[in-house]
Amino acid sequence: LLKTSLEGIAYNDTKQKIKAMAVKPFAYLYRNILDRKDLFTAVFNIKPHKEELDPSLKQMNWMETRKYADQIGALESKSNPYGIEDGYFNKKIKQKLKQRQGYLKNDAYDQSPEYEDLQIVLDLLKQSGAKPLFISVPVKGSWYDYAGFPKERRELYYKKVHAQVKQAGYQIADFSN
Repeated sequence: LLKTSLEGIAYNDTKQKIKAMAVKPFAYLYRNILDRKDLFTAVFNIKPHKEELDPSLKQMNWMETRKYADQIGALESKSNPYGIEDGYFNKKIKQKLKQRQGYLKNDAYDQSPEYEDLQIVLDLLKQSGAKPLFISVPVKGSWYDYAGFPKERRELYYKKVHAQVKQAGYQIADFSN
């Protein structure tokens, strides 16, 4: 719904505008559901969980902070060799670990409809005059290797996203390696 509605706004094309008009009633219904959810959250004072930050972090420089983060990450991912947080790994992955080996071997991220979605976002940002900074975050390489999605294909994905963002004239902070 959102994609179709945004395409109707972003592109001056009759076909896109007709599609946007067709989904408009469903978009309003969905928006009403979200409004009710927001009202429920406000009435019952439901707040998102926020972790307490360690106050000593404010005293650290970048290298110290990075070293500290590496230590915390190692402490919180002792149950597996993939660097995945223990709670998540034990609850969601451990029971199916053997089934997950090589499960991404036939996947490729060089062709995906998500690139079109990204282009819509880039076009809307340009249209609004925004100047965002995109951040490219790494995936867990050892996990993706186990799952059958090798580094070469991951790098192809990173390059494609970087090129698309840069072609739109935006900066990208690359933490992918």
